[in-house]
Amino acid sequence: MKTLIEFSLRRRLSNPVALLLLGFTFLVTGALFFSDTWISSIAYDWVNPVEINAPEELVQFLEKQIEPGYVFVEAKEEAKIQIQFVDQSIEVYIHPTLSQYHAYQIEAWVTQYHTFSEIQKYPASIQQEMIHVMTPEIKMTYLPPKKDDHSGFIFITTMYFMMLSFSSAMANEIVVEKTSNMLELILTSVSFKAHYYAKMFIGWLSVILQTISYVGIALFWLLIRQLFDQGRGLFQLMYQIQWLPVRFVSFKEWMVSLNISHQWVTGLMVGFLFLFLGILVVQIIMVVISIRIEHIEEAGSVQGPFYLALLLIYYSSIFLNTPNQMNEGIGYILSFIPIFSMLFMPMRFLFYQASLVEVILSLSLSLGTWMIVVQWGEQYYRDHLIRGSKQAKCEKK
Repeated sequence: MKTLIEFSLRRRLSNPVALLLLGFTFLVTGALFFSDTWISSIAYDWVNPVEINAPEELVQFLEKQIEPGYVFVEAKEEAKIQIQFVDQSIEVYIHPTLSQYHAYQIEAWVTQYHTFSEIQKYPASIQQEMIHVMTPEIKMTYLPPKKDDHSGFIFITTMYFMMLSFSSAMANEIVVEKTSNMLELILTSVSFKAHYYAKMFIGWLSVILQTISYVGIALFWLLIRQLFDQGRGLFQLMYQIQWLPVRFVSFKEWMVSLNISHQWVTGLMVGFLFLFLGILVVQIIMVVISIRIEHIEEAGSVQGPFYLALLLIYYSSIFLNTPNQMNEGIGYILSFIPIFSMLFMPMRFLFYQASLVEVILSLSLSLGTWMIVVQWGEQYYRDHLIRGSKQAKCEKK
């Protein structure tokens, strides 16, 4: 059994296509983490600060409050924004490549400078009162993430399709072994039971190893970027193209802003457990379907409807993602039905209200279903795999 597992993993993970995909992922991930460095040569204004040419008194007033996306320069020909004092007015020239946001920002700064300049003309005894009247005290507080944050479900969905793809790969592997007459050779060295559980173990071990590989690549480039500038340039790019509502200066500051609680992490782990049990049941059913296939051409027509049904389960979980459906409607009922519960129950306790009793009941039903399906699948696997082998031998004779 150990040799079979090592052989299958080596064939699945060490082939040229898998290694090429891993290398491609490594390069793409590195390009994404350092996207601000190469985008600066393509779209300069996205990454580099906007140059401003302004009179010295305005520069002294704004240099302590100006945002990191702007910088003052002395040469007018290098500036994208030029500010000039002409008689009693202030003239501003903005480069056509800049957005309306820059115009609003410059207007606010110039208005603020003009207000304080005019206040300085009055006696000192009333300046403070005028500042108090004309400039209200504003306190900015960033609210915590809303309850409808879908980051948890995005993670569950990603794992759902990734695990489903590996389950289908395992089922196709059985079809290839049957149709290429490799199965008879393998069964001379291992028992049907060992072959059955080895296939289950190989599928999940492949998922774990692939996940470790991709997470390791992401952590490697994260460490490199942390040593480079703590992610400052990357966050500046994401802020300037409005992918982030707040400008962060480091990965640590961004992680703190996520406000990840123990309850959220616990809910995510429980949701992953539901997904794990559901995909295990799906994996066994796919294996049962695959062992009835005698020719490789039949694989698509037999497995296709099954994949379509799983896709419908996913889209139904999105369609029924409403408070009424999840708390007392169809979504509430499906959260207790095995296979359906691997998506519906995580959605309920991540975004709505699900009691501990309901979670334990749904988890017990999924676990019981998995144990029954494992025993039934082993018996079905042994009986029909032998029958398939005999039929293949009779056809040869």
